[in-house]
Amino acid sequence: MDLTHGRLVALMACGLWLAGTAAGEAADRIQTAAASGPVQVALPSGDPDLSLTLPPRTVNDVLSVLEQNRGETAAVKKARELVDQAPPAGNNPTKLAKFYLIRGMAADELGRARQQLDDLRLATRYARDSVSADRVKILFRLALAEFYGGKGSEAIARLEEAIRLVRADRQGWYISLYRIMAVVRAAAGDLEAAQAFLEKLEKVHGETSDWRWLRNRPDMRAMY
Repeated sequence: MDLTHGRLVALMACGLWLAGTAAGEAADRIQTAAASGPVQVALPSGDPDLSLTLPPRTVNDVLSVLEQNRGETAAVKKARELVDQAPPAGNNPTKLAKFYLIRGMAADELGRARQQLDDLRLATRYARDSVSADRVKILFRLALAEFYGGKGSEAIARLEEAIRLVRADRQGWYISLYRIMAVVRAAAGDLEAAQAFLEKLEKVHGETSDWRWLRNRPDMRAMY
């Protein structure tokens, strides 16, 4: 399997994002990869030392899987209750935006990608007519859904809009928005933009100690 240089850097950005790597370290790694030139990764084939043999299933294996599924039952059950609910009556944009956001998240829990996108787009539409809907959260969720659905340019547009809407008392959103924007840009091959957003992310991390609303919340400061 050959990996193009751009795709390798994109995979690196995704891995760093999912691992929660510090912004400065992530930027350094991406910059190093971008400057290193084309890289090819070859996976050997036919090597008997690389063959995999799955162990036989045992009673303990089955019980372990059942225990894992039991832990997920409550979340899945709640999602099933929500995913087919009818929207509330009336034309209140705030209520409708919240409803479609919650139902879209439930659809995501159940793997209904098409419904997830449709519901989150409806949530976005209603949120634009509302003065109190959480537009940043809705746009962020929609951006993720579109990115995972292969719609990178749409995801970028949603993230850009969300960044413009972040209020002074909710600057924590910049951390999530800059992280995913760096990943989306890297996946699209725009390595300069990806690095620029990682640098913005590093700057935000450095500013968290000055956020007034965090000063008396050590529990929240630990998250940033």
